[in-house]
Amino acid sequence: MSNRRQRIFSDSEAADLLRAVQDCRQAAVLALGRVPIQAEGRQVVVDLLGVLDAVAEALTGDRERLWARAHSTPKRQPGG
Repeated sequence: MSNRRQRIFSDSEAADLLRAVQDCRQAAVLALGRVPIQAEGRQVVVDLLGVLDAVAEALTGDRERLWARAHSTPKRQPGG
């Protein structure tokens, strides 16, 4: 048996899904920035961000692929 993962999406489909996940994640981050910390439903949006990060990881191998970083922040090294 092969240890290779079976591809679910074509490259084009994966790119389209990643763009949609990125748009959704950006909207969720903006929403979190506008609501009080104790607001009802806030935790659901936080949970959604976790799911979106998991989708990004499944598509790219990098859970933090869509996280905003300052230009001066160095890229994470694998395994560390």
